[in-house]
Amino acid sequence: MTKKPTKSTSRKIASKKTPGRKPSTESTMRNIQKALEGKNFGTLEDLNKALARLSGPRSLNAFENLELTPKEKAQDIVFDAMEADTPAQARKLAKRALALDPDCVDAITLLTQLDARSPREAIEGLQKAVEAGERSLGADFIRENKGHFWLILETRPWMRAMGELADLLRSQEKFDDAIRIYERMLDLNPNDNQGVRDPLLGLYLTIGDQPAAAKLIKK
Repeated sequence: MTKKPTKSTSRKIASKKTPGRKPSTESTMRNIQKALEGKNFGTLEDLNKALARLSGPRSLNAFENLELTPKEKAQDIVFDAMEADTPAQARKLAKRALALDPDCVDAITLLTQLDARSPREAIEGLQKAVEAGERSLGADFIRENKGHFWLILETRPWMRAMGELADLLRSQEKFDDAIRIYERMLDLNPNDNQGVRDPLLGLYLTIGDQPAAAKLIKK
């Protein structure tokens, strides 16, 4: 019988910071993009002035009138959940996010981190997060934007969930499944902002796939 995580364990999981995950930064970047949508700037200087206003001390005022979709509101709520002081607070906020957007990937991932009682449950939860991200983005969007995924903010929750799932599968020695996910991540984002090439190389060497390892090193 698997033991349920203790409060101290849940707190540790809830406060875990995933590489590349900067909630306040991503939220600000999203707001800046929305504030600049549809505006034409005659010169680079005009654009820089607008960016300075949006990133300065008065930026909150500039974002007050932004109209956010339910999906964007949910993402902001789950960013707050990631920064929550307690697991209970994080769980409550994550559920609020899911009420707005049932496919909120970061919310599903966070609840999995908080509530999974075994590696198997964690894998199942992260698989649901990955499925939600793929469903939310859609096959056409994924195909059209393959090659520069990390540059698009809305792809990051899905990429984070895939990375976390692959890492967990690797730790459970489900090497083939982990390799498939790492390879897909590199295909979507060859710039590899998440650094998955290193564990992928290790897996190639572990299973004895020397040609794949050599190809990855050359790339």
